[in-house]
Amino acid sequence: MGQHDRPYLPIYTLHQNPESRYQPLGLVVVHKTEGMGVFRDFIARLKDLTGGRVGAYDRSVSADLIVPALRELSDQAHDIYTVDGIAPDAIMGLVMDVQSVPSTGMAMMRITVYGTAVRCVTPEDEAGVRGRTTPISSSRA
Repeated sequence: MGQHDRPYLPIYTLHQNPESRYQPLGLVVVHKTEGMGVFRDFIARLKDLTGGRVGAYDRSVSADLIVPALRELSDQAHDIYTVDGIAPDAIMGLVMDVQSVPSTGMAMMRITVYGTAVRCVTPEDEAGVRGRTTPISSSRA
């Protein structure tokens, strides 16, 4: 199966989903640095002088940086934590940090995203997974 044929994992900023019990599988991390382009940088400098929002920059950060980083995070979770054809169900506790990279004459942006790949656990799974080293987490008492 090709990398982009895989389902896009749900990604939550929650650290726990009160609706589900889950087994944490492990950390997934993506770092990306992208040049924003000379033309966009020129427009951003003009907007800096005149004031206003730089829509081309906003769209570029989303389309060229954030969306691909989230796709890569999902792919990484599949690559690392799919065992015997059973893939992770979600990424929880997502943290995203987007920063400009100071450089002379170039506009560069860096993103770091990370979270925990998890597998949802059914009561049937729970009965059969005793003795594992990774505990099942739940927000329910």
